[in-house]
Amino acid sequence: MRYTNLHTHSNYCDGDDSVLDIIKEAINQNMDTIGILYHSYISFDEPYCIKKEKVDEFICLMEKYKKEYQGIINIKHGIERDYFAGIDDKPHDYVIGSVHYIKKNDTYYPIDLSKETTIKLVEELYNGNYYDFSKDYYELVSDVVTKTNCSIIGHFDLVTKYNLFDTDNDNYRIYYRKAIDKLIPYNIPFEINTSVVDTKHEPYPSLEIIEYIKSKGGTFILSSDAHKKENLTKHFDTYSKLID
Repeated sequence: MRYTNLHTHSNYCDGDDSVLDIIKEAINQNMDTIGILYHSYISFDEPYCIKKEKVDEFICLMEKYKKEYQGIINIKHGIERDYFAGIDDKPHDYVIGSVHYIKKNDTYYPIDLSKETTIKLVEELYNGNYYDFSKDYYELVSDVVTKTNCSIIGHFDLVTKYNLFDTDNDNYRIYYRKAIDKLIPYNIPFEINTSVVDTKHEPYPSLEIIEYIKSKGGTFILSSDAHKKENLTKHFDTYSKLID
């Protein structure tokens, strides 16, 4: 099978490799389509996202490679637009909408920076209650399409990244299902993101959530959220069947 992956990051944001090296690796892996995007500029968390002055350069470079590699591999460029980022007018081929932060008391808190920072966040703001934390997260996710104007819903259950709480919980199911029920009418695909399979032993969303989305008529694309070129199709052989 010739795979497509629209969620890869280069060194224009927090990825390790150049755009060209990612494209060459995608060709080496006999991929059909490679999509490279950048994290939208966030003024309160500049280290991980693209620099504002580099956006036009990135788009021009991607358009150049589209032409150079036409007939060899399909190349697309996009943006992973965070819920708290503004909507720009750049000519993206696609937009992945994601939630990476919780906002409390006019402060933005990253939810996936590290296990330690997430534990501290939940202890200080939620008295250690991960279900209240999840409730706030999924309320944001439920509105990610209108906030980001996305064409793909990114890593839906990112809140589970560090396996810090039991997801076999009725309240947790209520929160994620409310978000899915609100998102389904937009007819926008959810990504099955394999970036955490090695640690969580399942992708984003979880297999349980995937089944619920399917039961509601939702659709999927497969991605790896690769920050290293070697991971462009990691675990795709295992999870590609889930998008059928």
